[in-house]
Amino acid sequence: MGRRVSQDIDGDTDITISVLPDKLKRSANEILNVIQSLERRNFPTSECLSILTEASKRNTQLLYATSTSGIVGYLIYINNTSGLRIHKVCVAEGYRRQGIASRMVRQVCEIAQKAGKDVDLWVDEARTPARQCYATCAFSQVGDVILDYYGPGRNGIRMIWTSSD
Repeated sequence: MGRRVSQDIDGDTDITISVLPDKLKRSANEILNVIQSLERRNFPTSECLSILTEASKRNTQLLYATSTSGIVGYLIYINNTSGLRIHKVCVAEGYRRQGIASRMVRQVCEIAQKAGKDVDLWVDEARTPARQCYATCAFSQVGDVILDYYGPGRNGIRMIWTSSD
């Protein structure tokens, strides 16, 4: 599979954060299929990504969280010369508010810190739990709210974490 990083999330040592291997193997495709299913269950059709397509992009990395019941979350980020951009974060409904997303976000920030890069992301203004998660991970809003960024009535906020923090 991928490199595993055990995480103790609110006392639950059954959660493991792993990095999808760079070269897609048969086992990675099985993981991607499960993640695609999680994507479809948690996002409107208009926001669903092709996880296989995203994971195969040169500068894209994928972290995923597993418990004894299987894959319960994932994070996709892009690594480019200007920094890292968190592209998508998802945690299965029954596992939310347990620190899983925060752990994955912090892992990306650790990667950025080692590379001397910043991390940014865009978040829907109405997604208060996501914004709170990012704020807990030391992200702050930069710039103005962009009206209709995600579509009519869905405003976007850019947040950034700086490696100098």
